[in-house]
Amino acid sequence: LGKRKPLVYLSCITMSITFIAWIGAHQMLDVFLWSGLFGIANGTYLSVDYALACATMPNKGENARFLAVWGVAAFIGSTLGPLICGPALYQFGRTESNFRYSREGYASVLLIGASFVLISALVLRFVKVA
Repeated sequence: LGKRKPLVYLSCITMSITFIAWIGAHQMLDVFLWSGLFGIANGTYLSVDYALACATMPNKGENARFLAVWGVAAFIGSTLGPLICGPALYQFGRTESNFRYSREGYASVLLIGASFVLISALVLRFVKVA
């Protein structure tokens, strides 16, 4: 775990920085550059996170069952994200025009994303070898 956790911490910090950087990106080139950095950080996070999950299985004989639970839990964010960010986008970004939202609304969504990425790094502190 010693070499893997710092990679996850670094990737979480990098992803959080990119979320914040997207708020100030006014040119498409900036968006593409920050997106490339996000892709590297997210790829690192996903692969190292999976390696951590495999290394911390409590019962090696039941890896499939535990990885199935881990896989389902990994998609909780995909479920909760729209439930949290949708109302935030509406609240902070609604405009006179239907289906158009202001920059502030999208900034709120990106700040929420940055916060959740950092929270996931904090939760990792409690992961130990079983």
